[in-house]
Amino acid sequence: MRGVVVRDWTASFPEGVVFRAGDRVQLEKFDPDWPGWVWSVSPCGPGAWAPLSMIESESDLGGPLPVAGRFLEDYESTELTAPAGERLTLFRETSGWYWAEDGAGRRGWIPARCVDPDV
Repeated sequence: MRGVVVRDWTASFPEGVVFRAGDRVQLEKFDPDWPGWVWSVSPCGPGAWAPLSMIESESDLGGPLPVAGRFLEDYESTELTAPAGERLTLFRETSGWYWAEDGAGRRGWIPARCVDPDV
């Protein structure tokens, strides 16, 4: 699917963290601005925001955090900076964000509210 950026977006986290399917993480906090995203920290130390839909929690998320979890699929947390008017290839949408690629081949997450998808 293709889309066009309708609102400039500057990445808050341009350098991503990579998790592989099966990687264990500590789920530490939910993002108050982006429902469905959780701060996930690997045992090695790096942390990143990740969509909760890609993580299996080992305990009830209705209770206190932190809790342990593991990734159900490979995930990269890089955000994509893109100016209004940029054309993107959209690969997937989850929890209000698209995983996308710009014309220069850079990939990353961009908020769905910044993109008008061509359907």
